[in-house]
Amino acid sequence: MDMGVAIVGIFMIIIGFMVVMILIKKKGNFDERQEIIRGRGYKYGFITTDLLALAILYINITSYKISTVIAISLSIIIGAVVTSIYDIFNHAYFRVSDKRGTSMGAVFLLMGVCYAYITLQDWTSAYWDSNVIAIAVSIYFILVGITILFVKIKDRRDDE
Repeated sequence: MDMGVAIVGIFMIIIGFMVVMILIKKKGNFDERQEIIRGRGYKYGFITTDLLALAILYINITSYKISTVIAISLSIIIGAVVTSIYDIFNHAYFRVSDKRGTSMGAVFLLMGVCYAYITLQDWTSAYWDSNVIAIAVSIYFILVGITILFVKIKDRRDDE
């Protein structure tokens, strides 16, 4: 399968999923506690992105040269992972009245596994940068999905 066809297919699935989620979206807002936690999560993600950018700059100056595209993309993706996981563990990722956490976790996990599988099937050294970024994005989806499922299972056990 061509890598471009796979990427277009995955984006079509994501857009379709987003349209369905918007259509069935329940009204609800983040409460004040969630807003504070989300702000703190954004701060931690931003600090992570900045520290990774500085570390990559130092590495590029001193010894090993890393592609600029990979360096910037990975620092942004890792910052997003930090923000998302922090928000999920502190129950600020979904709105107060939103009860779709388990299904969202399964969808994130499935998207990540499928995207990683497609990327690994078409791995070529000619597209090293895009392959590394694609694997990083799939790892992001997998980590967020696993974290959502873990927190939902932990919450169910705590309620019992």
